[in-house]
Amino acid sequence: MGEHMILGAAFRALGAFPSGWRMPGAERLPRREPQVLVKAAKIAERAGFDYLYFGDWLSTGPELETTAPHLLARVDPLSAVAFLAASTRRIGLLTSINTTYSEVYSIARQTASIDLLSGGRLGLNLHVGANAPAAANYGKDVEWDRLNAYDRAFEFVDALRRLWDSWDDDAFIADASAGQLAEPGRVHPADYYGRFVQTAGPLNALRPVQGAVPITHTGTSPRAHELVATRGNVAIADFEDAAQAFDYRAGLRAAALAAGRDPLDAPALVIPVLPVVAETPEKAEALASELLALVAPGTRARVPSLLVGDGPAVAARLEAWFRSGAVDGFQILSAWMPAQLEAFAELVVPELVARGVFRSAYAGRTLREHLGLRHPISAYALD
Repeated sequence: MGEHMILGAAFRALGAFPSGWRMPGAERLPRREPQVLVKAAKIAERAGFDYLYFGDWLSTGPELETTAPHLLARVDPLSAVAFLAASTRRIGLLTSINTTYSEVYSIARQTASIDLLSGGRLGLNLHVGANAPAAANYGKDVEWDRLNAYDRAFEFVDALRRLWDSWDDDAFIADASAGQLAEPGRVHPADYYGRFVQTAGPLNALRPVQGAVPITHTGTSPRAHELVATRGNVAIADFEDAAQAFDYRAGLRAAALAAGRDPLDAPALVIPVLPVVAETPEKAEALASELLALVAPGTRARVPSLLVGDGPAVAARLEAWFRSGAVDGFQILSAWMPAQLEAFAELVVPELVARGVFRSAYAGRTLREHLGLRHPISAYALD
């Protein structure tokens, strides 16, 4: 566990709670997402968050209006982080792709490009799996996709890293007098031919600024555990009990070491938290009550648990989990935007800094540095 907790902010323009968009002053129109994106990024960066997270969902339908309105219509996450690369300077930008419905060469090229454009601040969250609407949208067999989703994901990551490593960091020598731009011996084919993923390479994009874009994954299934333990950098998993989180994190790190990974690069555990914060406990309780009262009758989705309180109370809860060794950090979901992101940034983050569990300013410039990860050695250097 690092000296300071990891702190991410999940972006959902219409809020992370089903009724959040109905709160006074909340953002309600998907058409305004560009403005909300910039505002949220500036709030989070000013507060020193390590990253801004963008999830994804590959289908839509009217039933989402009461269960997950933020999924009805949203900007593609790769487009969102590319858009924010120019208007932010230090905060990490964690995008999502679904390995079941993505082509590895395209994703390698896009992520390497965005990592360059952002100065090394991109992260890649992997969604693995399939559902019937998404499969129909991509013309796929949902049962086949479900059966093979994780096997494809393992191959996807391996191929992705081979493509990222196509160009050595110093491949472009730019020797004008000799008329030589690149050194041929420093560019490599990927030559990856798995059962589910095939790509020849080399990639027509530079190796990422970070060497490899940090990889995160959501989920707690045995295969999700294996994917992060062997190939990921951060597990994003939902636990409401600190003891369960502690055991999961310990098992994750043990599995990583058993797979031959360096202890310094063992994956971290970050859990999502949905706080409702105000200046006083009474105001926070009143806001939470209003939020719950606005949930549409008959909503079938599980209503997310709320962490309700003033700044010191919420900070104390997060500090306790962190100091116990249960987690490495938290991913903050804002019940409605932008007020609750601002409230957390202004009321909770300074408390975390004062308690010594979160840094007072950015120490690095890349997302790998924010997460305490080293610059990786190229697969071809290892060969």
